[in-house]
Amino acid sequence: MTQTFTVFRASLKMLLRDRTALFGAVMFPLFFVLAMSIFDLRFERMSGVPASDNYFDFVLPGLLALGVMNFTLVGIATSVTGLRGMRILRRIQATPLRPARFIAGQIGARLVIALGQLVLMLALGVGLGGAMRGNWLVVLALGAVGNVVFLGFGFAVAGRASTVDGAANLASLVTLPLMFLTGLYFPLEAMPSVLQGAARWLPMTALIDAMRSVMLHGLGLGDLGPELALLFVWAAIGVVAARLSFRFGG
Repeated sequence: MTQTFTVFRASLKMLLRDRTALFGAVMFPLFFVLAMSIFDLRFERMSGVPASDNYFDFVLPGLLALGVMNFTLVGIATSVTGLRGMRILRRIQATPLRPARFIAGQIGARLVIALGQLVLMLALGVGLGGAMRGNWLVVLALGAVGNVVFLGFGFAVAGRASTVDGAANLASLVTLPLMFLTGLYFPLEAMPSVLQGAARWLPMTALIDAMRSVMLHGLGLGDLGPELALLFVWAAIGVVAARLSFRFGG
């Protein structure tokens, strides 16, 4: 635990000191929320969405999930690959620090920043008129679970990439399908039935559906059993993938 906390504290300090990267990571999703609030569209026959809600109400939970995914998956993939490229990880390898503890410390630091980002996005979205009929703490709890899922896969990407550019490209190959095949911008019902069946098993779909259930219908954690179960399964898969793929050197 001492080693994990040391890595957590050092990683958090590094993230906070890189103000340019931190500003970009925070402002990019906030801009998306602001831009989407401009559209005044209504989906009267959209499955699972109250008729009184507009397009911004529908898309806001998806934007929150998108912010979680981009900051964690892309961020950790590129930063860890950069540390390996500078041979910092090889130096750490000479210490008694175990890979699992390094991963846990990095995940903890990213989780703190990501939850702060989520609070800002949620506050801005609701301030611009987005629906929030449930408990915002439940949304944050879902964001924490989503962070663990995508951080695990971010480490898995970093384990396979040899350069920062390679990590960014590989992360994009993962995130782009999750952006457009999970009902983020449009209802899943608008997709071909074959894609609908596959999309419902993706972690991003479960996260978006759970956040929409809370924000649009006022549901609590106890009502989100199927979505939480799928997220926990993906979280376990992500952690295993990170542990098997992660390497200090090479």
